[in-house]
Amino acid sequence: MKPFVSVGTFALIVLAAALLAGPPASAAAVTGSTGAVSGSLGYVQPAGTTVSFTSSPPANVVVGSPGYTPTAESSSGQPVSFAIDSATTNAACSLSSGVVAFMNAGSCVLDAYVSGDGGPAAQAQQTIAVGVATTATVLTAGQGTLTATVTVQAPGGGTPAGVVIFSVEGRTIGSAGLAGGSASLSYTPPANTTETLTASYQGEADYSPSAGSLTASGPTVEVPFAVAPTIRAHLSSTGRRNAYGWWHTPVRVVFRCLSPSARIRGGCPRPLTLRWSGRDLTVRRTITNLYGVSATVIVRHIRIDLTRPRIRWVGAREQARYHGRPPRVRCVATDRVSGIERCRVSRRVMRHGGLETVEYRATARSWAGTTKTAWLTVYIVH
Repeated sequence: MKPFVSVGTFALIVLAAALLAGPPASAAAVTGSTGAVSGSLGYVQPAGTTVSFTSSPPANVVVGSPGYTPTAESSSGQPVSFAIDSATTNAACSLSSGVVAFMNAGSCVLDAYVSGDGGPAAQAQQTIAVGVATTATVLTAGQGTLTATVTVQAPGGGTPAGVVIFSVEGRTIGSAGLAGGSASLSYTPPANTTETLTASYQGEADYSPSAGSLTASGPTVEVPFAVAPTIRAHLSSTGRRNAYGWWHTPVRVVFRCLSPSARIRGGCPRPLTLRWSGRDLTVRRTITNLYGVSATVIVRHIRIDLTRPRIRWVGAREQARYHGRPPRVRCVATDRVSGIERCRVSRRVMRHGGLETVEYRATARSWAGTTKTAWLTVYIVH
């Protein structure tokens, strides 16, 4: 006898077989590259689905580092899509054809996700710190032009932009912007001289500063006859120098130069103001003309005392009472730079009945001419 299967039982068996078979073969995940989460066509995401990365982010990433191809898997077995998360800062990275490119210094946040119709999205994240790329600057000189070439060091990449400052023996002579990684400035060292030239790349948000130097010589010129330059120094101040050779106000030093044969390299030195005290200060300046002939001026034994003396009383105390006669009072003065020329004491007596008020006045003067005055008051009881 053949077994009998009812219509209702047959329908239940067909439905169970369909559920065990899973989603239709035409359902496929859509891989995104712009941060939008795309769902599988007709696929219902199972509850509790998880996503995990199977690739590790690269270490020590900087701007322009080689691209990163992430991989991930889901617990449901569905394909995983990738996108750049909105938490990424400074447009640090981008995603194209499954490869992450590192564009700017900042924080790159990468999403891996599976999303289905009618169910919550499953997602995992990786955060990659993108650092500033290191640069190197090479300076070359030729045909009256200085050229600085700025390159990016591995593992970084790209072409840096920004400003390069050119200097000669530490003195800035100009600046230029980078174009295609290089910057130029017109300059030729003076005749018969050798100088140290430096190009300093200032860096920018994505690239570190760097500098390069070289030593260059100017053209050799025969000098059959060259008159040496001269330089003199003139000292002045708002207060006059006293008979002991001391200034008690800041001293200004002005230089005067003369070079009949050729221009002075760098010009005559700028004026200098001495705003500090000293017993034996020295100022020295040297000039050199374009033929390499030099002259030097030295001003020695400059004495400046900008401080005031200090006074200490000996023999009495302020506001003290004494019986009979006024105490013998003297002043002790000090000046740590020029010393004390004198300290003199005078007094004034005022009587009020049986009480005398004695007011002492001390005036100290340093050898530089600076002065200080102090007062002391005592009372005499009869």
